[in-house]
Amino acid sequence: MDNEQIIKKVHPDPLYFLGFYCSGIILMVVGFFFLIYIAPLGFLAIILGEVVRRAETFYILESGVAREYKLFSTSKEFCYFEKIQSLEVNQSFIENIFGIGNVHIDTAGSDKTEVNFRGIKNPYEIEKIIREKMK
Repeated sequence: MDNEQIIKKVHPDPLYFLGFYCSGIILMVVGFFFLIYIAPLGFLAIILGEVVRRAETFYILESGVAREYKLFSTSKEFCYFEKIQSLEVNQSFIENIFGIGNVHIDTAGSDKTEVNFRGIKNPYEIEKIIREKMK
């Protein structure tokens, strides 16, 4: 993965982490008006959401797709295009409104999702790129 040409590199969209950001803002507002010691927790929730979002990276490479998570430890998942058995895009009602979604990539010989691009902007565009590379 390190020496391959990257076709597309994406992180989860900030809207996918809206729960972190909204809860952080609510805690900060409540802390500002009522309990001052809660305000730093709100700020921490916002920072934590952003750190977790940026720790996850999705790649479409020349030979396959990969997911990398780097926070305190590193986790990498890789799948060659020729091994992809199933490609699925999921969007909830709210995700559809915001244009974000999940792309699940399954390979032969496994009963679990091999690589999962979650919370990405324009998931159907990502699916199209992957399907073109699979041909």
